[in-house]
Amino acid sequence: MSELLELLDRGPMIALAIAMVLMVAVVVVVVLQTRRIARLESMLAERGEAATDAPLRRIAELQARQEAAAGTSSAVALRPLLAVAAVVLVVVLAVGGGWFLLGGGGEGGANGPDGQAQAPPETETGATTAERTTTEPADPLEATRVPDEVPPLTDTSAYTVLVLNASGVAGAAGDGVAPRLQTEGFNLLQPDNYPSGENLDLSVVMYNGRENQEAAWSVADVLGIRRAPPLEGLTVDQVEGADVIVVVGLDLAESLVSTAAP
Repeated sequence: MSELLELLDRGPMIALAIAMVLMVAVVVVVVLQTRRIARLESMLAERGEAATDAPLRRIAELQARQEAAAGTSSAVALRPLLAVAAVVLVVVLAVGGGWFLLGGGGEGGANGPDGQAQAPPETETGATTAERTTTEPADPLEATRVPDEVPPLTDTSAYTVLVLNASGVAGAAGDGVAPRLQTEGFNLLQPDNYPSGENLDLSVVMYNGRENQEAAWSVADVLGIRRAPPLEGLTVDQVEGADVIVVVGLDLAESLVSTAAP
């Protein structure tokens, strides 16, 4: 199979070589035919000069006929040869042009000088573009970051917020976070503990539905939280229909304690 593929790859070069050989053969035939015609013309001329007994007019007529016959035979003989030469030339140009356009020759084609396909260029780190695409996915945390410039909400009271305490610090949700959000005009549900009872180091704000993303950004901006991903890890019953859910971690609870300290 590999030998067949190698032969197919070399097909344009073989065809070009055959066309060149045919071209040379045609040129040789044309040269030989021309010499033969020249010899015939010389023989006819010698015969005409040897007929000294004939009248001069007769000799002139014979020579004119011989020259006309020789010229006609030369043209007739050369016509098929010229036609073959033209066909061979067209084949050579077609094969050579197709081979060049397909990248078989030159450094600008898809294949290299040795006929092998060139590998995709490497990046500065040595990885190809395809490898970089598959091995370097986008950072999922980047899509959850709160923008530096949060667009203001037209009516904060239109959004319901649920605060869940996952810090292990008593009162962090009801006494610390909820009052801040009420001051901003958000509609607060009754604060509660995080359902799983798990304590988290970092606080997070989640939005329930794409239409509530900007509200989550606004709540996070008030509390100094920099992450606002979509809702996950909680059921519909647990969120109680809230638009925005605040999960208070240890970082926010400690900051509230330090702020409240005299």
